[in-house]
Formats: sequence, structure tokens, C-alpha cells
Amino acid sequence: MERKITKKQIAGVIFLFILLISLPIAIYLTRQNEEIRPRAALAGAANFKLDSSNLTPLRDQTFNVSAKLDVTDPNVRVSGVDFRILYDKNLLFPNPTIIAATGSGKPFTDMLVSEVDQPYSENLNSLHIVLVSRRLTPALFGGNDIPLATITFTAKEDGPAVIKYPDQNADQNGVPLMEVVGIDLRDEPTPTPTTTGVNPTNTPACFAVGHSCSNGTECCSGACVSGSGGRACVAN
Repeated sequence: MERKITKKQIAGVIFLFILLISLPIAIYLTRQNEEIRPRAALAGAANFKLDSSNLTPLRDQTFNVSAKLDVTDPNVRVSGVDFRILYDKNLLFPNPTIIAATGSGKPFTDMLVSEVDQPYSENLNSLHIVLVSRRLTPALFGGNDIPLATITFTAKEDGPAVIKYPDQNADQNGVPLMEVVGIDLRDEPTPTPTTTGVNPTNTPACFAVGHSCSNGTECCSGACVSGSGGRACVAN
């Protein structure tokens, strides 16, 4: 007896086919430039980005992923960042290396936290980086493409793997996953003039009678007259 395929079965096959197509596309898209806006001290003024040197690495091939920050407000300067990056633990080898953007001429002075291979979900591990800049406000960085760190991964298999920022800025317990802190130049106090340690000499507007004087000196009463002891103010 011939068995007929029902509409429900046809719909199921079509859905499975679409799913199989969409999965590689979704994985590939996660390797494109990522952006996420932090809910933090600079919420709305900064965007995290990811750039990969190789979107389709081969097995055992290493490649770099650059974490960057765009500061959209020209009045903002960044003094610290705290962020995570998620990566596929099934397709990427553990223990990726981190080179932070710290030191002379770099946006930050110190890397306070550098953790890798932290369990995040069934298929993803995370790395955690905290950077600070112990500099005065004029030396802090602002603008676009502020480098944060370069992470080197090694592929277990050919092809793309998921590397991305978390979808949320905080975990289920409210612990921040993506934070940016800094200084708004509009909030900086206006410098006030400072005085030197020299005490000014008060010069009277005129001299009293009997006070020594010279040409051009105004006596309060009388006139500046020459005598045997020199010139002095004399009453009229």
C-alpha cells in the first residue's frame, strides 16, 4: 500500500532544511565586526567592537581577534574597561593568549584581570579582561578604535567558530559583564587662578606732612620741599 506524505511532514522537512542552512550563516555572522553598548558609567557613549584577522581559519591555524572601543561622545575620556568575550570551546583550543593595550603610548597602564577558559554555557567559554589607566585626565584616550586587547586563538577544525561579546551586559545575578568607566570633560571643575607667595607692597595715594618725598610725589597737604635733610612734605 502506497504511503502518502502529509502536509505536516512536508512542513517539518522544510523547517529542518531551513534550520540546517541558517546555522552556518548564524555562526559566520558572529565572526563579523561585533558591537555592543555597555550599560555602565558611560552608557550610550561607548560601543565595544571585535575584528578578526581570519574568518575561516584552518585546523591548527592561529589567528588574532582585536577588541576595540568606540567612544561616541567627544567630551568623554576612558579610564577603565571590564569586559568578557565568549568563544566556542568545541572548535577552538583552550588557553588563548591575551596581549593588552597597556604601557607607554597605549590607552591603559595596567591589566588588573586576565582570565581565560571560564565556563559560560554548554558550548561557550569566556575570557575576562579588566584594564585601567592611572593617568591624569588630559592623557586619557577618547574617540574611535581605542584598542583594548589582541587575543590569539587556535582552531581545532577548519572553518568559522563563534567568538562574540555576551548578548547581555549583566548576568542573571546582575553582575556586570560589560562595563566602561571614564570622565566627562564637561564635569571637570574649571581651574581657579593661583596666587604667588610674594606679598604685594601697598603704596599710599599721598604722603603726610614730614614724610620724605621726591619729584612727582603727591603730599596729602602742603608740598614736597627741599631742605637740609632732603625733600619732605611741608604744610602750606
